[in-house]
Amino acid sequence: MKTEKIRILFVEDVAGDLNLAVNELQEEKVDFSWLCVQTWDDFIKNVEEYKPDIVVCDYSMPAFNGLDTIRKIIAFLNNVPMILYSESLDSETAIACMKSGVADIVMKSNLNYLPRVLNDVLVAKKAHLKQETEEKSLWESENHYRAFLNSLGEKAYLKDEEFRYIIANQSIQSLLGKKEQEIIGKTDFDLMAQELAEIFMQADKTVTENLTTVVTTHTINDLTYESRKFPVTFSNGKTGVGGLIHEITTQTDNSTSVNYLGALNSSSSAYMLLDATGTILAVNPAYTKLTGFTEEEVRGEYWIELLTSEFQKEAFFKEVWNTLLKEKLWHGRMINPTKDKALFNEEVLIMPVLEKDSIFSMFIVKRQRITAQRADALENERIRQNYKLLIDNASLGTFIATFPGILLQVNQTMVKMLDTETINGTRGVRISGYFRYPEQWKVIQESIKTNKKVRNYGVELITKNGKLRHLVLNAIPIGNQIMCMAIDTTSYKINEGRLIAEKNKSDEKDRLRNIYLASMSHDISSMVNTIQGFTNMLKATGLNINDKAEYVDLVHKTSHQLLRIVNDYIEFTKVVTDQIITNPVSFELNSLVKELYTLFNPMASARNLELNYHLGLTDDSSRIRFDDRKLRQILFNLIDNAIKFSDNGNIDFGYEVKDAILEFYVKDTGRGISSERQKNIFDRFRVFGDHFTRKSDGSGLGLPLVKAYIEFLGGEIKLISKPYKGSSFIFKIPWVPDEIRIKHIEESKSGLINLHKRKILVAEDDETNYIFMERLLTKANATILRAVNGQEAIDRCASDPNIDLVLMDINMPNVNGLDATRIIKSRTPGLPIIAVTAYSLCDDKETCLAAGCDDYIPKPVHTDELYLKVSNCLVN
Repeated sequence: MKTEKIRILFVEDVAGDLNLAVNELQEEKVDFSWLCVQTWDDFIKNVEEYKPDIVVCDYSMPAFNGLDTIRKIIAFLNNVPMILYSESLDSETAIACMKSGVADIVMKSNLNYLPRVLNDVLVAKKAHLKQETEEKSLWESENHYRAFLNSLGEKAYLKDEEFRYIIANQSIQSLLGKKEQEIIGKTDFDLMAQELAEIFMQADKTVTENLTTVVTTHTINDLTYESRKFPVTFSNGKTGVGGLIHEITTQTDNSTSVNYLGALNSSSSAYMLLDATGTILAVNPAYTKLTGFTEEEVRGEYWIELLTSEFQKEAFFKEVWNTLLKEKLWHGRMINPTKDKALFNEEVLIMPVLEKDSIFSMFIVKRQRITAQRADALENERIRQNYKLLIDNASLGTFIATFPGILLQVNQTMVKMLDTETINGTRGVRISGYFRYPEQWKVIQESIKTNKKVRNYGVELITKNGKLRHLVLNAIPIGNQIMCMAIDTTSYKINEGRLIAEKNKSDEKDRLRNIYLASMSHDISSMVNTIQGFTNMLKATGLNINDKAEYVDLVHKTSHQLLRIVNDYIEFTKVVTDQIITNPVSFELNSLVKELYTLFNPMASARNLELNYHLGLTDDSSRIRFDDRKLRQILFNLIDNAIKFSDNGNIDFGYEVKDAILEFYVKDTGRGISSERQKNIFDRFRVFGDHFTRKSDGSGLGLPLVKAYIEFLGGEIKLISKPYKGSSFIFKIPWVPDEIRIKHIEESKSGLINLHKRKILVAEDDETNYIFMERLLTKANATILRAVNGQEAIDRCASDPNIDLVLMDINMPNVNGLDATRIIKSRTPGLPIIAVTAYSLCDDKETCLAAGCDDYIPKPVHTDELYLKVSNCLVN
């Protein structure tokens, strides 16, 4: 069932502050409606009709402010909680406001706390209202039973569910020869002979177990007494025993109503006896004095007809009757007429009397006029209960202690702060015993003596469960006692520490990032300088063939090194911005391992290292479906590092199959890695120290990328290494076998193909890239056409049906390569198109294929790959 919106009444004259408060509540998805007033007249006019659930009030407004107004509003609200919010508020004023009835206080500088405080206040109100109702009902039950029993001329008592006396009227005290404080809390075994106590105990058990009235007779001091015990259900649901004892030494047994009436006739309070249907059986003389009606005039009348006035309608008495049928007494106020039609205020107490099998035998109704003195007493009690509700509801911890520090009173919030479970478990305990530094209580004592207050004093407590809590205390003296309000700042302290740690961590990352970027910038500048320098030297005339070959080789190596650094950084940027994607394909794992061996074996041999590979599956069963490019990059980086950081020995790499897992490894006998460096070897921007003094080429991001790729692909990696004994990198990924066989076109062993009579359109806007492609394809005897943008490529294909193949650059002006491909394919579906794109800028092969491309070549273009891809497309 959908709950109603929370109705909030704002008392605020600054539109900006109101909007901020409303926005905070809306951002936290609080389901509420609101109304704002600015003056006392507006408040009176709207509060009755709007019926707010809670009031949020500014403390200081030009025409509507101050503590007196706060008190006035709270008195008018009738238990509607108020949250006070203000620009600033000293602790003394805050305490005064809390005493006046404010449920909680929020500073305007911390309006983000408003939704939580509002929820806490409403939840606490509901919980404590229920608790207060139960406690008040139980308290009233006991006190009204006490008033009723004390008014009887009979000897009367009340016992709890464990048959301990909780009320003993004056007649019982005379019979037992003891004062009430000597009787309360005792059982019959503590007060009389064991033989008689056992008889009474058995009767008590019969009453509570069978919910029946038990009548017995006993002789005490040569006098005969009749004891009538009946069940009494308290508001907490437990059943005790009520009892009436009267002397029958010279009397005969009378009916129940006559016995009760005899007990009531001597009472100064007005009583009515009703049967189970509500018909009046009898009234006492005090009733006639109160109402003017005699017993003869009311006997046999239905009780409600005598009490109904314009102030009590039928629904009111229906609620009263339902309470009585639940075997509970009813207590409340009524306005009723006397015989001469004069109205008067009265308190009414109705107590059900049960006979056997929980059947009502009668109801006893006590009526008492409310005098001005009595009304004041009731109002004071209401104020006391409301103040108790305020303290219990407060989100601030509150306690009252003696000057030496003995706790006298605490609220539920303070109980939670101390982890003491119950309020009773906290009373009588020395508060300084919870202080981490007990001498801090002495500081509070001295401040109270000197300044009559304590303001914003921070302390640390060790709770009963051993937890550390940070509190801010404000205190004032109350007579010879100290009242403290405590704000729990533990979470703020924890968050403060976390924020400091995160800031330090962030600062460290920024520092390392800056070092890395400076190093990378230096390396890129150096490599570009090398390429430009040797390129210019190659232009020089008279250069001998050996120098020329050396310079070309240096340019080639440096350009590859530069490309790798840029690619690594761009890949790493994708990782940190969550743009990394996967592209699973079907491929033979063994072929990949053998290919890496072929690639790295010459490099290993050049460093006098023995490179070995190991396969966990046969060639036929090694086909898997996975992201081949990322797996290749992972193994590439690990093998490359192993070779770089090994001076002798051997390097082993390969994989094993364990259940549904492929476990790869790269092991070397190189320099190894110290345990200290192992802690952050996979960290971003941290390689082997705070200064990027790399001892080999590369970006320094290889291992962070390896870890990011493996975790992204659902795997994990670990390192086992000891200095000078080598390192082992072991990682696991899911094994996804793929039985689908894909036809492969064999590569040309010569590396050169014959494209005689083939017309190829090269769509490329960059002049250098076009010349490179044109030279390679012209060597293969192809006829070359050029388009400098996507639109020209579209027009060329439309005008020349003899074009056999299009090499389409993706990043072109006017119309990009993907859009151009879609248009060309829509007109000429059979025309093969190969996407040519920068590896660094677009690795989403599937995006190119989805646009209609038949294959994909990353830049920089390698000769063998270009020939293979072109050949495959033309053959297919």
